[in-house]
Amino acid sequence: MACRKDRFCAAADGDFFSCAKIYKTIDERAEQDIKLQAENNQLKKELAEKDEDDDDFTASVPIIVCLAVVALCACGGSAYLISREKNGKPVFNKLLDQPSGGSNGAVIGNQS
Repeated sequence: MACRKDRFCAAADGDFFSCAKIYKTIDERAEQDIKLQAENNQLKKELAEKDEDDDDFTASVPIIVCLAVVALCACGGSAYLISREKNGKPVFNKLLDQPSGGSNGAVIGNQS
């Protein structure tokens, strides 16, 4: 009865010693494959960690750019308003006084 892990070789008509050499080579290659696979998994893990760190910085770049644009617009707008004030042509004028005797609405309180 054959077992699951039994090995059968067709090299040199199934001679035990010739098959043992072949299996030794196959086992060595399998060990190398296992080591390479472990190294590959480790490198993938390190790369994933590095990508996570890069993603944190990459996500903050658009926010920083937006804040810089808003700050630049605020400074430019302030400079524009100040220059208009200095030239005597303010952007925002004083409100005009309305006549006090007009009938623009109901008067509440003391009317003396």
